[in-house]
Amino acid sequence: MAYFTHYTHTASGAYAYARDVVTTIRAQSQRPDEVIHLIGGLASGAPPAAFAAFDQAASDCGVDGLSLYEFPLTSPIEWAHLSETQLGQPALAACAG
Repeated sequence: MAYFTHYTHTASGAYAYARDVVTTIRAQSQRPDEVIHLIGGLASGAPPAAFAAFDQAASDCGVDGLSLYEFPLTSPIEWAHLSETQLGQPALAACAG
């Protein structure tokens, strides 16, 4: 889980936190193709720009799944970002771990 909403509310912070979680998992597990599903944290816990950056980091880092906690709190804007996120793509070099 990568509950960025517990640590940051900015777009740059959300992106960096998600990227760092992915790179740490891949480096520590020594499995650069490890299947990863990121959970971004409390859906009502950050502004839309932070969630968009979190989604972008998930796409850039080639994660396989993405979600927020909790279903009733997820806004239409957040659903739109989640549904548009490209998952399972090759990771950018910055996310290789």
